[in-house]
Amino acid sequence: MPSISISRENETRVKADITVNSEEIKPAEEQALKKVGAQAEIKGFRKGKAPAHLIKQKFAPDIRLETLFALVDNHLSEVEKKIEERVYRLVRIEDVQEKGDKMSFAVKLDLFPYVKVGKLKVAQLTRHLPAIDDADVEQEINDRLLKFAEYHVAESADTTAAKNDKLTVDFEIWIDDAPSGEVNKDFEFVLGSGTLSRELEQQIADKNGKVGEEFKLRKDIPAQEEGKTRSYEIIATLKKIAKPKLPELTDAFVADKFKGTNVADFKTKVREELERRFHIALVRAETDRALKALEGSAQFFLSESFIDQKVEDFLKSRNIDKADLTAPQITNIRNALSEQEKPQLLMRQLINDAEKFHQKKNKSNETYIQAFKRYVREEITRFETASEKTDALLAELERAIDAMVEGRTNQSPWESLISSYLTVFSREFLFGYFDDEGIVKKGKKMTYKELAGLLGREASDPGANG
Repeated sequence: MPSISISRENETRVKADITVNSEEIKPAEEQALKKVGAQAEIKGFRKGKAPAHLIKQKFAPDIRLETLFALVDNHLSEVEKKIEERVYRLVRIEDVQEKGDKMSFAVKLDLFPYVKVGKLKVAQLTRHLPAIDDADVEQEINDRLLKFAEYHVAESADTTAAKNDKLTVDFEIWIDDAPSGEVNKDFEFVLGSGTLSRELEQQIADKNGKVGEEFKLRKDIPAQEEGKTRSYEIIATLKKIAKPKLPELTDAFVADKFKGTNVADFKTKVREELERRFHIALVRAETDRALKALEGSAQFFLSESFIDQKVEDFLKSRNIDKADLTAPQITNIRNALSEQEKPQLLMRQLINDAEKFHQKKNKSNETYIQAFKRYVREEITRFETASEKTDALLAELERAIDAMVEGRTNQSPWESLISSYLTVFSREFLFGYFDDEGIVKKGKKMTYKELAGLLGREASDPGANG
């Protein structure tokens, strides 16, 4: 039986002292001989066809090293079991000694990155309840009806532009106070769509723009190295304002355009969808805020070899030769890449913790990925009736999920959809875990508009929550 003793050199590296006997050494040597022999080139013989005794004579050091690698591989799972962590990379083998039929050696191993989350109470989440009123429902319905609206040009000179109006403008772009290109004539867009420029469109709406009025948006472009600051300006003249006329909402229209039964049921469905949208927005914002708080208090452990690999991948992706960089530049890259890893590490660890809690709470072996697949099925069947086509879609989505989990990039057309679902589900999964851990406090009833305003303030003011 082999002897394995473990000592920890630091938070990310362990040393394993391993002793094996001849029963293990012999098959490892045979394996090493085959591996080296397959690549050996000896004069007078075809590659990989030289006799074993010649390979042993010429490539003895290589065979010995491969033997050690094979012995380490044979016992890696035992080492991981003892330390209860995953090994990322073998750093080196040292102190090799042979006595009789036994061989002992020490192997230094770097561990996969990990994080110690600490106390969850450093994060505090709030659950507000949706208070969707009739005005919210009517506004949502009107927004949906705009898709089928007919636009009529307003004849009155006093008509002012409002959101969702279709405007016609002539606009030109100036760079450094000089025109750039020709004037764009009769450009049409819906006010608020951002087609022209979100900032300029907001200016037109805020000023209740009228036909004949001119609107300008000027921005300074920061200087690049030795260059000077440049200016960029859009100048738009409003020529036409077309007001939308919404179609009448009838049972027949609902059945035809929205696949509903009648207006009353359609309004109920819209309210439910608004409440769900409210819930998703709240959970995502609150969970992301909690993740940020937890990231600040967590301890992150990334091994030297892990960061080395990240630096190598980074430089390769940008065709940069490491020899062309200074030591401070390399240090800055290492630090930046380390910081980039922290949110992902924290997320993985919290999901792992939440998965264990989920299994214990529900007395099941359902994994996080299995729960995600169930969530996707429920989401798809909310919109699609049961059919062979739906079953085929679900099967395709499950295959795409498995490919993403395994790191296979097969350019599935469903990757974008799955990523969207995963963003929502991961936050809901964690929010449920945080709730069970008692760090979610009860808030107040809030309308969708109030929630949107709150989220907007938090996005613009990172310190709004302390």
